[in-house]
Amino acid sequence: MELTKEQIKRINDFLEGIGIEYIDIRFEMVDHIASEIENKVDNKNLFFENKRFQTPFIKYLLSQKATYLKNYKEQKKKSFWVNTQKIVIDMFQQAVKPLNLILIISFLTAVYYLEKFNIKYLDETIFVSFFCKFHVHSYKIQSI
Repeated sequence: MELTKEQIKRINDFLEGIGIEYIDIRFEMVDHIASEIENKVDNKNLFFENKRFQTPFIKYLLSQKATYLKNYKEQKKKSFWVNTQKIVIDMFQQAVKPLNLILIISFLTAVYYLEKFNIKYLDETIFVSFFCKFHVHSYKIQSI
């Protein structure tokens, strides 16, 4: 017997209540907990019966709270590094394109000559150039 939508919503509400904020990770954990309950519990209606804080459901989830939070932190950390890796790889792939190589070389050449002739606003020029390039790259990543 599968869990009802209301029972699945109670699992989701519990996870949200203990601080699992990323929806994609929470949905994955809801699925895992629901299948665990389906496999281990014989009488699911009795398990979810609402007797204030004395329900087996609340007792079970609270006993597993530390495990759930640990899994959440691990998945969040893994997700961060996977996304960071994708961004870095994309940046390098973009940098080796001929047009971008020309832009990078021209930028470095401009910086060299600005520094060689001791131009007054060199630091500001470099900062604005990097800021503009970063802004364009961020826009490209968001539009993917």
